[in-house]
Amino acid sequence: PSFDDDPYSSPRGLLYAVIDQLCQVINLACRCFTNRIAELRGPGGGSDLVANDALRDCVEQYDKVRPRMLVSLVPVGKYRMALRLSEEYRDFGSLVQVAMSCEGSSGQQLSGRRPDRITKYIDMYGKEFAVTLFDYYRERKAWWSLTDSETSALDQWLHEYFDQAITEARQAGDEQQQRILLEVAWVHDIKLGDYSKAAEKLTRIGSTASTINDRLTMLSLDKLVLLATLDDT
Repeated sequence: PSFDDDPYSSPRGLLYAVIDQLCQVINLACRCFTNRIAELRGPGGGSDLVANDALRDCVEQYDKVRPRMLVSLVPVGKYRMALRLSEEYRDFGSLVQVAMSCEGSSGQQLSGRRPDRITKYIDMYGKEFAVTLFDYYRERKAWWSLTDSETSALDQWLHEYFDQAITEARQAGDEQQQRILLEVAWVHDIKLGDYSKAAEKLTRIGSTASTINDRLTMLSLDKLVLLATLDDT
């Protein structure tokens, strides 16, 4: 072959070759982790404390490094490979991040229409993926995107998600996070026609309001929702 056919004859060619090898290395690393975890969980993995500790450590390490490896493919232009590997190893957190990146600026996607690719993954993977997506929006305080559910299934999953998140915040003693979730969740309850739950949340918000005006506003909304409940019955 001529000098020009050598992929390493230029810095750019060398860079492309390294990026291609990076994809292979990441795939191999994920495969080694999953094989090792399967081995430790299998009949030959043992059931003593040492084996259990080894399994726990392996899973924790895998969960820590896998997202870093997969998402690192995005800045070097390997979007499709990042998506394929995220799908193959069912890393929904990375899948959401990469899918959002593929659709353009993630900031824009937090305030606009949900990307078609995300909708496809919701149809493919169901509630497990949807919950990961909810976490993604919640971490970024993208409340409009979080509550912009398009199907009855998403509405129900989000309803359950809010209930669990509010309970966890209360158990953790995180009053600020609990209040934020309550302020978003009651609107979703109204959308679903669950006025009694919306009224309950408004009462809780009002009881912890920092000012008299806020408390009166929440209690007034609570009364209106209760009236809607009476009309509904």
